[in-house]
Amino acid sequence: MKKGFSLIELVVVIGITSILVISITSIAMTSLLNTARIRNLIHSRESGNSAINQLQTSIRNSRTITVCNSANNILTISNPDGNLTTYQTETIDTTTRLASNSGQYLTPADTTLTGFDINCFPTDQAPNLVQIKFTITNTSSGGKAAETPSIPYETSIQIRN
Repeated sequence: MKKGFSLIELVVVIGITSILVISITSIAMTSLLNTARIRNLIHSRESGNSAINQLQTSIRNSRTITVCNSANNILTISNPDGNLTTYQTETIDTTTRLASNSGQYLTPADTTLTGFDINCFPTDQAPNLVQIKFTITNTSSGGKAAETPSIPYETSIQIRN
């Protein structure tokens, strides 16, 4: 009787091992992709929440809305200290960010805004309600569609004063 394995036995073992290695590699790659997607989703959500919260606080505590240009999506408010703050989008290369005239961006450089829209009510004079809509997308992942979540935001803000 010969000792050892036959060729068929070796081929079967190599085939089963190959299937196991491919399955484990596939699971690991899927896990890594999902981790990147979730990380980008969290970053986009935090960026959008931060921008919307800053806008809400600033507009809600303003004295008046001095300029509400819905066509160009520019909003100027009179702050409690009497100074004016203007909010508008600014595009650098392919990235659109929400900016104020104080030299501060409300959105980080690795995100971009789309569909930014400002509407004020009543539209005739002395508006006291502002509607803001935008979608924020994380651009730090290199543009892979599965890894760049877009999150829509919409809010209505009424000034207190």
